[in-house]
Amino acid sequence: MSDAAAKAQRSLDRMAATPEGLKKILRPLKNLVFGMPRDEASTWVLEKPEAADERYLDVLRFGACDFRETEHAHTMAAPVGWPRYMADAMDRKGVKLAFQNLFVWHFEEFPAESVIRKRRRKRRGAPDVIVIQTGGFSTMRHVFGYNLWSFLARENFGRRLGRLMHPIWRVMDVGLRLVGRPAPYYGPDKQLAEFIATVRSIWPGVPIEFWNPNEPLLKGSWRRDIAERLTAEATPILEDAHVPILEAPPIPNTMSLRGANGMNFNARGSQLVGDWYADHLLATYADLAKTPAERAAAAAETETPR
Repeated sequence: MSDAAAKAQRSLDRMAATPEGLKKILRPLKNLVFGMPRDEASTWVLEKPEAADERYLDVLRFGACDFRETEHAHTMAAPVGWPRYMADAMDRKGVKLAFQNLFVWHFEEFPAESVIRKRRRKRRGAPDVIVIQTGGFSTMRHVFGYNLWSFLARENFGRRLGRLMHPIWRVMDVGLRLVGRPAPYYGPDKQLAEFIATVRSIWPGVPIEFWNPNEPLLKGSWRRDIAERLTAEATPILEDAHVPILEAPPIPNTMSLRGANGMNFNARGSQLVGDWYADHLLATYADLAKTPAERAAAAAETETPR
């Protein structure tokens, strides 16, 4: 048993040994501070359109949670942000968007081939475009560590404080610059090239792009030097694999477009980012957007022996 598994088991054993009467007293406090809301954004997908005459582009993203729309605190209850607006922008130009996100927190957490094939991709088949957008986890600063309890406490306090998170984050920003610790470093050298090779073996010929995230606005919440190190290490790997790097959307870097922590975009920022990504996809991959009827005909032609 690993150290993490043993630690989790000890925690469960302590919980099981707690008297039932004390559990009843502590349960409301536990739910208030450590309750976990339903994360609907993590399972949000846009299915392929069924109408035979609707052109669509199927995009599969491997990335972290910066696609959430955050008005105040970064929270699991936040809705999907720029992918939703990206779909709206493409729809206005006559192309539907099919979309799925598989979470990848950092460069050493890319999913295995079995996960890629089975997690809602088995019935969807090959995507039209694959996007990799991860790595920012290692640039973050923290104080209380990355564990379940600190995560849930942050989640609940942030969600309930609402607009108060904006002035609170200004204070936290200063504190993080003084006492914040860096997150664990997960560089791209171990799995990025292997992951790209794996994806290409599953879906030969499907274009892959690496999308750089926007730079966080509040300087205390992240480490620029680590972000630059990640970029320096990832760039030659991506170039060797002939994966194009898309720079962050050139939108104003202002808190009027951000949530309280200065990282995720609010509704207005998400719309600008979504519109920009939609323009990029249509300018680059418009020829891959086809109707279900056109795809079925192409598949039948491929399968017909000559």
